[in-house]
Amino acid sequence: MNPNPYQPPLDNTVDTDARLDAIRRIKGPSTGLMFLICLQIFGYAVGTLFSFIAIFVGPPTGISIAELLLAVVHFATMLFMLWAIVQLRQLRHLQSGRIASGLACIPLVSPWIWLGIPFGIWLSVLLFRPSTVDAFRIQRLEVG
Repeated sequence: MNPNPYQPPLDNTVDTDARLDAIRRIKGPSTGLMFLICLQIFGYAVGTLFSFIAIFVGPPTGISIAELLLAVVHFATMLFMLWAIVQLRQLRHLQSGRIASGLACIPLVSPWIWLGIPFGIWLSVLLFRPSTVDAFRIQRLEVG
């Protein structure tokens, strides 16, 4: 919306095209990462279910506190990455998206270890392009 009602309407087609182009570029790697993260979260859910069944039905599983803590931290990281990528696809929270894409490049943090790394690198490269940063800035100015 134009702040001055006496000025002629502004042409927002360039801004809209820049935003749509950024969304289109981000869509590929973000979809790949979201898919891998959802698979990872599903794997954690199934693993947790089987662990509870093993605890109540059979002998103790022998999992250490460090392994359990590592799994909880990794699960929380996956939830953060999923949230950040959903926000990223709506052109919100550029910094969180950069952190999530950077986390996806770390081998033991990346979803599905080696499969998430190429998507993380691809998304990181896109998020540091000036045209993508401008699209986030335009979106923030229009919303805020």
